Amino acid sequence: MTENSDFYLKCRQGIERAFNQGGTVLVDALPALRKSTGVVQWAAESGEKLVVFTARNDLYDQLEKECEERGVSYRVLPSFIRFCSTGGREEVHGEKWANRFKQKYAEGYSARELHTDALKHFDEPLPCQQEGTCEFLQRLEEKDKEDAYDQYDILIGHYVHLFDRTYSESRHVVIDEFPGDSLLIELSSGAVNSAINQYLDEDSSLPFSTRDDLVGTRRENKDIERWLNETGWLTFDSVAENWNKYWRKTDAYGAILTRAILTSKKLGQWTRATLRDGTVIAQDKNGRVVILPPFPFSEDKTVVGLDGTPSVEAWRAILGKQMKPISVLNDAEKREWLGQLGLRLIQLAETPVPVNGTLGDDRYRDQALIEGITRLEGAAPFVITSKNAIGNLKLVDQNPEWESRHYGNLKGLNTLDGVESALIIGSPQPSDHEIQKWAALAGSPAVPAEDEEGNRLRGNKLDFGDVGNDILRGFRDNEVLQAAMRFRRQVDESDNETRVYIYSNAIPEWVRPEVWDVDIRRWDDGRGMSQVVSVLTSGEDWGTRESTTGEILEMIQERYGSKAKGYDQVVNLLHKLTDEFELIRRVRRQSYVWSNLRLEERGKHCVVAIAPPDR
Repeated sequence: MTENSDFYLKCRQGIERAFNQGGTVLVDALPALRKSTGVVQWAAESGEKLVVFTARNDLYDQLEKECEERGVSYRVLPSFIRFCSTGGREEVHGEKWANRFKQKYAEGYSARELHTDALKHFDEPLPCQQEGTCEFLQRLEEKDKEDAYDQYDILIGHYVHLFDRTYSESRHVVIDEFPGDSLLIELSSGAVNSAINQYLDEDSSLPFSTRDDLVGTRRENKDIERWLNETGWLTFDSVAENWNKYWRKTDAYGAILTRAILTSKKLGQWTRATLRDGTVIAQDKNGRVVILPPFPFSEDKTVVGLDGTPSVEAWRAILGKQMKPISVLNDAEKREWLGQLGLRLIQLAETPVPVNGTLGDDRYRDQALIEGITRLEGAAPFVITSKNAIGNLKLVDQNPEWESRHYGNLKGLNTLDGVESALIIGSPQPSDHEIQKWAALAGSPAVPAEDEEGNRLRGNKLDFGDVGNDILRGFRDNEVLQAAMRFRRQVDESDNETRVYIYSNAIPEWVRPEVWDVDIRRWDDGRGMSQVVSVLTSGEDWGTRESTTGEILEMIQERYGSKAKGYDQVVNLLHKLTDEFELIRRVRRQSYVWSNLRLEERGKHCVVAIAPPDR
């Protein structure tokens, strides 16, 4: 068995190898292997300077703490989220002010501009400026000074700081966790049309008057590249060439969107264009556009990505095709690491079971799963599923004993460590748009496969091609694993374990979880079954008592009066219990006698049995 320290050593060696290798590298190291602290340790030992880009508050805190413990000087980069008491995360001056600030920011105004021109935008000074200069502005002013950051070994900032090369001059770059949508600009079809039409209207030298003219020209000119070269149309004007300097300003989009239409290539139902500055523009069939600004580092720059459960292809969309992945553990070592953490993963379903949270019968199934695990464990499990599914579950059980979190509220959560049992219900299925978006940005189509009759393949047969499938697994299977690993963030030297029951088979293949049998059947059909079950299980002798049909009917009439079900319906329900739920039926003196409902497996609405396959 590998010692715990050896796992940490392998992670540190992987990080060291990435920096020594140079270029663009992705380090694949499972959660809890101390990736973030590993880069600080490497900087302390090597004397090299780093800038680390991340987003989660816990990673900021972890990096700062590690720097302090190792005597490494650091500086957190200007961020209104962290340092502005008006619009920041603390909302010191109240939610109303925070919302006003964030609304203006969402409209495209920079946080600097909103501070320096507050009267223009808010008709009054910002409250964070009332008693001196806002700390956010102070840090911006520090950044404007020459050689402002030379004294610091490590800079810590948000993903959006990637595009300001001031921070990465003469430093190695670390991108801690997948940046995702925080690097993208996404525009509706209406915003796209408006931006293009405005641009064409203002530039009379172009042979188009509207977006429709532009699209028509694109379709009619078979040799569009030659036409563009002959007309000089591949020459960028200043707005298009420098658009990414104003990338939050919508009036900079028209020029690059116009060029994207003329130079785009088809990828399934999407189109993709790469501009000369490296900007990637992808558009879906409905006209929505995604813009990925050009990666701001040259190929000889050392850029190290860190991820616990990566989609390599999604990372490659951002870092470029030259990116080289490094896995610090092989599959056997990964499984051993889960064991070292004390994680026991138990699979309860044979399909992915996407969570959708609609108000249907799934809530009764989910409630039955909680009841079944509670019986097995002797206590209610901690539940993870979608936000809507949790809300629907609480309609069934208004005073639940179980605690819960939804998938969107797990990142950075370290307070679940040591929970004895957990239940993950379903997997977070990404939309086709999300899968195809990242595949298009990576330069590949992701078309869902169909059967011979033209019907889309679903469930275990869902197929988007090699690139699309990697993105699907990264955004679905790996998210399930991330959720499971929330319950064990450090090695426990005792024999304690956390049993994580997963009602989905969307689990990375290398995990090899235990696969248990699950049988869930709805008994409470709302048509009188509750009356029959209620009298069958009443009294202390229900487990051994035998009752005739007449005796059962009499008890129902006594208990329910005018609402009691009649003879024929009660008989039909008793036979259903026998056929579907193993109620014992035998004949005595030419009458049926009934006994032994599976009460030990009966929940509020369903009968559920959960057990290893050999039981």
